[in-house]
Amino acid sequence: MPKTLDGIALAAAVGDLRRIVKITKVMPVVFFEHGCGLTYSTRRSSYAGAKNRPNVVQFVFPNEWSAGPQRAAHPHIPVDVIGSTPKLDRWCDIERNDIPANVTPTVAVSFHWDCEIVPETRSALGHYRKALAPLKAALAGEARIVGHSHPRIVSRASAAFREAGIEFWADFDRVLAEADLYAVDNSSTLYEFASTDRPVVALNCPLYRRHVDHGLRFWEHIPGLECDAPDQLPDVIREALLDPPGAQERRRNAIREVYPLHDGRSAERAAELVLAALEEHGEGIKIGGRRRPRREWHFGGGPEPVVFLSWGEALRFAVEHPDRPMRMLTNDRY
Repeated sequence: MPKTLDGIALAAAVGDLRRIVKITKVMPVVFFEHGCGLTYSTRRSSYAGAKNRPNVVQFVFPNEWSAGPQRAAHPHIPVDVIGSTPKLDRWCDIERNDIPANVTPTVAVSFHWDCEIVPETRSALGHYRKALAPLKAALAGEARIVGHSHPRIVSRASAAFREAGIEFWADFDRVLAEADLYAVDNSSTLYEFASTDRPVVALNCPLYRRHVDHGLRFWEHIPGLECDAPDQLPDVIREALLDPPGAQERRRNAIREVYPLHDGRSAERAAELVLAALEEHGEGIKIGGRRRPRREWHFGGGPEPVVFLSWGEALRFAVEHPDRPMRMLTNDRY
């Protein structure tokens, strides 16, 4: 394995970060929060605030809620907030009235995978599984029920919904595009759907401790109504479909906390951070005090050749001038 490796890697999960470090040893990494920034008071390694982040040279978070703990854990590594999630950028210019409403409302019910870090990260599927068929029957003629889940439990969840006679949608993009209401236990998708200003329901179960406050979903910024028991679900969904003023206020307050710059430009801000990290760290992490050969990027095809000493600057030029051929030269005397 080489001592250094040109470029940087992007990671949005701790498991991916570990694989990058194992394979490349020293490649710099820009680490993205892959969700809305849910954190838990235990500060486990999978969530913001953990200290085990080898090779990371830049952290990117959607909000200060998650950025703050990471900044405290890594005071010498840049931690920046882009204000939203790039996957939601295309929804920012879409008004709620522009999303076609179904004649019969479509209600998507979803469950997270059974993560055992703390009780609040556990799945509520077991708590609600026997209530799925009665839910469909209770809302027959009032709403269409569809199922969804975290990708890790698609097989188990889809089987549970099929047993209840409920269609299963594996793709959350379809839920965003076609559902009128979204009910889920604990997931960033709760906030992603709510960011489109449509109603959501938070599905609680006995595992979730009311006396433990992790913030956001538990319990400070829930973006809609809550359901505590399976037999309450039909009535809670009926109320949520009416979207009462109190639920609207909770939703909009929560979204302002989670996505403070929800303007459709979070991907642009993220790209700027990646390019800056690439410019500063794109020649790898130097180890052992050894100096590397100097690299130059030469562009031809124009009135005069253009030379860059920074890969980040060269990349920007290559994007802006795709017709100019590029070659890299190495000066071993550097």
